[in-house]
Amino acid sequence: MTRSQMPEGLTPRGGTPEFTEATLPGALKSDHSLAAGRWGRLHVLEGRVIFVDDSSGERFQLVGPCEFDIPPEAVHHLELDGPLSCRVDFFGEEKPPKPNNEAT
Repeated sequence: MTRSQMPEGLTPRGGTPEFTEATLPGALKSDHSLAAGRWGRLHVLEGRVIFVDDSSGERFQLVGPCEFDIPPEAVHHLELDGPLSCRVDFFGEEKPPKPNNEAT
């Protein structure tokens, strides 16, 4: 995976709480991916973490404070590299408005 940049025009879709090296969930340390159409932005607030692209084996050492965009369906995991404070925000395309079923 080449380092991706999130496209413009996406809307926020929630996020995780802040994690430390002690509270980082095992699921983030194992192979996983985001759903189709959903982007993530990893915020490394303090410390260091390694983002691993499991398809290519490419490794990105991230040192806080920094941000790293994660594209949809990219299989990846995180490896701890000492003390850490981080969170992930999620983004997606704006959902079209629901049709108005009221009779006019």
